[in-house]
Amino acid sequence: MCCTVLSFVGYFGLLFLSAAWAESRRESLDFLLPDLRDHLGNRCSQQSDYFCLLRYWISSEVKSRTPQETDESEFNSLINTTFNSYNFFSFHLTDEEKGCCNQQIKIYLQNGQRNGLSPQEYYDKLTDFQTPNMSAVYVKARFDRDICANIINQIGFGRGTFKLIGDHRVGKDFFIHSPGNGGIYWVPRQGLNRLTFEWFKQKVICEGQPWLCEVGTSDISQELRLQGSET
Repeated sequence: MCCTVLSFVGYFGLLFLSAAWAESRRESLDFLLPDLRDHLGNRCSQQSDYFCLLRYWISSEVKSRTPQETDESEFNSLINTTFNSYNFFSFHLTDEEKGCCNQQIKIYLQNGQRNGLSPQEYYDKLTDFQTPNMSAVYVKARFDRDICANIINQIGFGRGTFKLIGDHRVGKDFFIHSPGNGGIYWVPRQGLNRLTFEWFKQKVICEGQPWLCEVGTSDISQELRLQGSET
């Protein structure tokens, strides 16, 4: 009987752990938005009035892969000539002059290599702006007393359990501010996880990098990848 009870408890304990793991797992294409009152948002505003590509976030292992000695140099070759095209800037002091590539390599190591992705595989996910049907799964926001609402300064689209962080105020609505075109977009607090990547792309990304929204973007993106691999 004792063993039966222990087995029963153990079984449901494993179910609980599996459910918790699945709930916390997230993959998302994350963006910074210009915000003078936020540290990273302010740094982004010095590079773009629209957006900065922050990372492709992966919270758990995608597959088993042994890290290679050439991973860092390979990712550097991919990104050092294309980062401007995607607003994938580095805010690291050592990259201040060019805007690349120590921070970008660190992002790859933390999210890509650690989770089993080669430099090329991570780069492909990071620069894929064509994946349909992605919804917001990550939002960071701060409360702005001047407008009595929450300003979104980071947002991620992909799959996983929705996560809201930052110094936001519960019960207040949210806004996305795009200084480049003067757009101020209201988002009801109940509708954060219903924001779609397609909407964000049309309102923000297309304004900051129009080529990402042109017909044949996938061909241009492939050309950029080839340019990066040849350097």
